[in-house]
Amino acid sequence: MKRKEFLTLAGVAAAGSLFAPGSAVRDAWAGAEGKTRVTVKRFELKLRQAWGLSRGSWTTRRNCYVHIERDGIVGIGEAAPIARYNETAESAAAFIDKARPVLEGDLADYAVRFGEIDAVG
Repeated sequence: MKRKEFLTLAGVAAAGSLFAPGSAVRDAWAGAEGKTRVTVKRFELKLRQAWGLSRGSWTTRRNCYVHIERDGIVGIGEAAPIARYNETAESAAAFIDKARPVLEGDLADYAVRFGEIDAVG
Protein backbone atom coordinates (compact mmCIF):
# COMPACT_ATOMS: atom_id res chain seq x y z
CA MET A 1 0.00 0.00 0.00
CA LYS A 2 1.42 3.38 -0.99
CA ARG A 3 1.71 6.18 1.56
CA LYS A 4 -1.00 8.25 -0.14
CA GLU A 5 -3.40 5.29 -0.18
CA PHE A 6 -2.70 4.62 3.50
CA LEU A 7 -3.31 8.26 4.46
CA THR A 8 -6.52 8.36 2.44
CA LEU A 9 -7.77 5.15 4.06
CA ALA A 10 -6.78 6.34 7.54
CA GLY A 11 -8.49 9.68 6.94
CA VAL A 12 -11.67 8.03 5.72
CA ALA A 13 -11.68 5.71 8.75
CA ALA A 14 -11.14 8.58 11.18
CA ALA A 15 -13.67 10.82 9.48
CA GLY A 16 -16.08 7.91 9.28
CA SER A 17 -16.23 7.58 13.02
CA LEU A 18 -16.70 11.33 13.47
CA PHE A 19 -19.26 11.76 10.71
CA ALA A 20 -21.15 8.48 11.13
CA PRO A 21 -24.95 8.80 10.93
CA GLY A 22 -26.31 9.94 14.26
CA SER A 23 -23.00 11.30 15.55
CA ALA A 24 -23.08 14.69 17.24
CA VAL A 25 -20.24 15.97 15.04
CA ARG A 26 -22.06 15.06 11.80
CA ASP A 27 -25.31 16.59 13.05
CA ALA A 28 -23.54 19.79 14.12
CA TRP A 29 -21.52 20.04 10.90
CA ALA A 30 -24.48 19.30 8.64
CA GLY A 31 -26.60 21.86 10.50
CA ALA A 32 -23.95 24.57 10.15
CA GLU A 33 -24.94 27.23 7.67
CA GLY A 34 -21.79 29.31 7.41
CA LYS A 35 -18.95 29.07 4.94
CA THR A 36 -16.13 26.65 5.66
CA ARG A 37 -12.76 28.37 5.97
CA VAL A 38 -9.46 26.59 5.44
CA THR A 39 -6.31 28.28 6.71
CA VAL A 40 -2.76 27.03 6.19
CA LYS A 41 0.17 28.49 8.11
CA ARG A 42 3.73 27.42 7.41
CA PHE A 43 6.11 27.37 10.36
CA GLU A 44 9.57 26.23 11.31
CA LEU A 45 9.69 23.76 14.16
CA LYS A 46 12.89 23.92 16.24
CA LEU A 47 13.81 20.43 17.38
CA ARG A 48 15.11 19.83 20.91
CA GLN A 49 17.69 17.44 19.51
CA ALA A 50 19.15 17.09 16.06
CA TRP A 51 17.27 14.56 13.95
CA GLY A 52 19.61 12.47 11.85
CA LEU A 53 19.58 9.98 9.03
CA SER A 54 22.27 8.62 6.77
CA ARG A 55 21.66 11.60 4.45
CA GLY A 56 22.30 14.24 7.12
CA SER A 57 20.90 15.78 10.28
CA TRP A 58 18.45 18.59 10.95
CA THR A 59 17.73 20.90 13.88
CA THR A 60 14.55 22.35 12.36
CA ARG A 61 11.57 21.09 10.32
CA ARG A 62 9.27 23.16 8.11
CA ASN A 63 5.65 22.09 8.58
CA CYS A 64 2.14 23.45 8.07
CA TYR A 65 -0.71 23.94 10.51
CA VAL A 66 -4.11 23.42 8.89
CA HIS A 67 -7.28 24.90 10.42
CA ILE A 68 -10.74 24.10 9.07
CA GLU A 69 -13.57 26.09 10.63
CA ARG A 70 -17.30 26.28 10.08
CA ASP A 71 -19.77 27.97 12.44
CA GLY A 72 -17.45 27.71 15.43
CA ILE A 73 -16.58 24.05 14.81
CA VAL A 74 -12.81 23.88 14.39
CA GLY A 75 -10.57 21.10 13.12
CA ILE A 76 -6.83 21.48 13.54
CA GLY A 77 -4.25 19.36 11.78
CA GLU A 78 -0.70 19.32 10.62
CA ALA A 79 0.96 18.63 7.30
CA ALA A 80 4.43 17.24 8.02
CA PRO A 81 6.21 16.92 4.66
CA ILE A 82 8.69 14.09 4.14
CA ALA A 83 11.80 15.00 2.14
CA ARG A 84 12.20 11.40 0.94
CA TYR A 85 9.04 11.90 -1.15
CA ASN A 86 10.20 15.34 -2.35
CA GLU A 87 7.62 17.02 -0.11
CA THR A 88 8.15 20.48 1.38
CA ALA A 89 6.04 22.77 3.53
CA GLU A 90 5.52 24.87 0.42
CA SER A 91 4.36 21.91 -1.70
CA ALA A 92 2.03 20.76 1.12
CA ALA A 93 0.53 24.25 1.37
CA ALA A 94 0.19 24.41 -2.43
CA PHE A 95 -1.65 21.05 -2.46
CA ILE A 96 -4.01 22.21 0.30
CA ASP A 97 -4.68 25.40 -1.68
CA LYS A 98 -5.38 23.27 -4.76
CA ALA A 99 -7.76 21.07 -2.72
CA ARG A 100 -9.40 24.09 -1.03
CA PRO A 101 -12.63 23.93 -3.12
CA VAL A 102 -13.13 20.33 -1.99
CA LEU A 103 -12.20 21.04 1.64
CA GLU A 104 -14.57 24.00 1.77
CA GLY A 105 -17.46 21.78 0.67
CA ASP A 106 -19.70 19.82 3.03
CA LEU A 107 -17.30 17.49 4.83
CA ALA A 108 -20.24 15.55 6.28
CA ASP A 109 -20.09 13.69 2.95
CA TYR A 110 -16.56 12.59 3.86
CA ALA A 111 -16.41 9.51 1.61
CA VAL A 112 -17.17 11.60 -1.48
CA ARG A 113 -14.87 14.42 -0.37
CA PHE A 114 -11.84 12.18 0.20
CA GLY A 115 -12.33 10.72 -3.28
CA GLU A 116 -12.37 14.26 -4.70
CA ILE A 117 -9.20 15.17 -2.78
CA ASP A 118 -7.50 12.04 -4.11
CA ALA A 119 -8.46 13.12 -7.65
CA VAL A 120 -6.87 16.56 -7.09
CA GLY A 121 -3.47 14.97 -6.32
